[in-house]
Amino acid sequence: MPTDTLQRVLLDMVNLGEQEPYGVMGGTLILNFGNADCGNGNLDVFNESLGFSKIGRFPLNTSVTSTFELHLTLYPSTHVKHMVANLIRKLKGKATKIVIGDKFTLTKKKLYRSTTHIN
Repeated sequence: MPTDTLQRVLLDMVNLGEQEPYGVMGGTLILNFGNADCGNGNLDVFNESLGFSKIGRFPLNTSVTSTFELHLTLYPSTHVKHMVANLIRKLKGKATKIVIGDKFTLTKKKLYRSTTHIN
């Protein structure tokens, strides 16, 4: 994963988690891997209708009940040099390597309702 992409992901995670009761550490990270062409079927749990496969679910702090989920979807690199390298690997009879690109989506899902005070 490119360093600048990792920094953008972390900044976005902090920004989304800052408004929560327990901050960023009160969340759960859901990691997905998107597919550029939505259907080559290389991954075991690929969901073609959603266009991604679920990698895992990671609580950011196991001693706190999660109040939100961050859904991070990473996408493979579409850079020509990675495609050529994989073509050469295929011609040699080796497995292709997945390189994570700089595209990602990060969404937040709250797991609670905010209360409104009526005076």
